[in-house]
Amino acid sequence: TVNTTGERFRAIFAEEALGRVTDLFGVDLLTGRAFEKFKYIDIERPTVPIMDRTPVNRPMLTGIAGIDLIYPIGRGQRQLIIGDKKTGKTQIALDTIVNQGQIMKEKSNKNDIICIYIAVGKTKKEIKSIYNELLRNALSYTMIVAATNDDKTTVQSLIPYVGLSIAEEYMMQKKDVVVVIDDLKAHAQSYREISLISNKAPGREAYPADIFFLHSRLLEKGCQHKCGGSITILPIV
Repeated sequence: TVNTTGERFRAIFAEEALGRVTDLFGVDLLTGRAFEKFKYIDIERPTVPIMDRTPVNRPMLTGIAGIDLIYPIGRGQRQLIIGDKKTGKTQIALDTIVNQGQIMKEKSNKNDIICIYIAVGKTKKEIKSIYNELLRNALSYTMIVAATNDDKTTVQSLIPYVGLSIAEEYMMQKKDVVVVIDDLKAHAQSYREISLISNKAPGREAYPADIFFLHSRLLEKGCQHKCGGSITILPIV
């Protein structure tokens, strides 16, 4: 039996999830318990209008000399990390997150950078190894938002939007947020599955026609806001 509540389905955001692994239901995946202090946030909000954006003119240092010297990234930019399997894409993103701590120390400001790692369709073992890598010196300012390969397809398709809604919460607190989405291919596959079941007309490789809109409206969240905060997105494909 299904009963409608008449309310829009919303995700759960808890400040105490910083340093933990959380899902869109506000459950700490390390302990299996729900966070006590939380608030409901919209899974998708209206995009920040262009009048509220300012030029991208501050560097987002990755700490990787080759990238920072040859192909610098700005705060509020979106920069795709693309490559074949097992070429170290996730490692670049994790190194960037770890190096943000060093940058904060040099600035002697503890609260201005927040990192959000969004895991889409990864195994629990992979998420655990990522958590252990960040555990050493990056978890004080990093949140892992995860939908594992055991989760329902609908949960996997929503998790990047939830992660970016959390990022928007921090951006409006005038913080710089670095968001890693790992990875967009798994997200596209979960959306393809939903589309085929719901009888959308399949296109090339059975992807629906709106697959590009799916990711463009996701990455449009990255910006330098006039309040001083920013969202820098590093999606992986």
